[in-house]
Amino acid sequence: MKKSAVLIGHNFNSILAIARSLGKEGYEVGAIRTGGGVGFIASLGYSPEKKSRYINKYYVCYSSASEDVINLLLDNFSLEEGRPFLFPVDDLAAEMIDKHYDLLKNHFFLPNVNDTQGGIVHLMDKDYQKMLARESGVPVADGCSVKIENGKYVFPAGIKYPCYIKPETSFNGRKKYMGKCVNEQEARKILDNAANVIKNCSMLIEEYIKIDREYCIVGLCNGKNVCIPGVIEETVMGHESHSGVTCYGKIIASEQFDSFIKPLSSFLSKLGFCGLFTIDVLESGGKLYFCELNMRMGASGSAVLLSGVNLALMLCEILSGNENIDYGAKCREITFANEKPLINDFGLRYISWS
Repeated sequence: MKKSAVLIGHNFNSILAIARSLGKEGYEVGAIRTGGGVGFIASLGYSPEKKSRYINKYYVCYSSASEDVINLLLDNFSLEEGRPFLFPVDDLAAEMIDKHYDLLKNHFFLPNVNDTQGGIVHLMDKDYQKMLARESGVPVADGCSVKIENGKYVFPAGIKYPCYIKPETSFNGRKKYMGKCVNEQEARKILDNAANVIKNCSMLIEEYIKIDREYCIVGLCNGKNVCIPGVIEETVMGHESHSGVTCYGKIIASEQFDSFIKPLSSFLSKLGFCGLFTIDVLESGGKLYFCELNMRMGASGSAVLLSGVNLALMLCEILSGNENIDYGAKCREITFANEKPLINDFGLRYISWS
């Protein structure tokens, strides 16, 4: 019986990358684009997923209700024989899937924390992540979480300025609700904006660190063992809605970061998480800081897949019970360009076509 996989989310870059990496291995791949897409490419009415030779079935769900996405998934991809592998490609998709884990696990192989519904959502708490990372000896910036419920929140005491505020979970337009603040008035302005528009969300207030370099670590974990095949240095970033997204980058051998990766791997191995992950790392004054852990593959993961380490295929093998996995796999050291933020920067006239 042919193996199959389903990719869910609004990040077409990751959808295309995972579809290619599994399609080349003979998998039948389907995709559900959530939210209908945003940005310059979506404004043209263009869906890159439709053009992929590796995607056999493609749906768009414009509803933001998780039940609509889950019903679309079950109605069109649940098989009587065998279970497809399920890949969320953004935080919202990961949250939707995890909140319906007990239902979906009977129909799909999917990422999880200790085979428990809600385990991934619990780990999405960035304040909780930092506490666990700190306990494993991973350097982190100080910070706290602010929970906004029904448009109301309690402003925390003891905030040191300058600070940086951002949403704990990615959502469309989230860049509007993040930024550097030099006083309480500026901090409250961002929080009030999120409270008035989003109504219910969690925001992270953290120590502002002058960034010398930014890195991204893409890997996988089987609940115990960790594979980190390389470290991505983010050399050029995008603008506006793609601020913080890599336009150009290069993959560096993970051995060059041993003093940071060893405690990081220890931290990851204690979480019970089985799936792909992306970790944002900052460098300031020659010191590396853990920023956040995302329980899905970010856009830069496509470079890892193209550099010789098929993390998506490895995860399928893990979820299907294969224990013969090379957790020491290493990427080739390559440079890359990320067409998604580049095309959006072109549409916003930050760069020329050439």
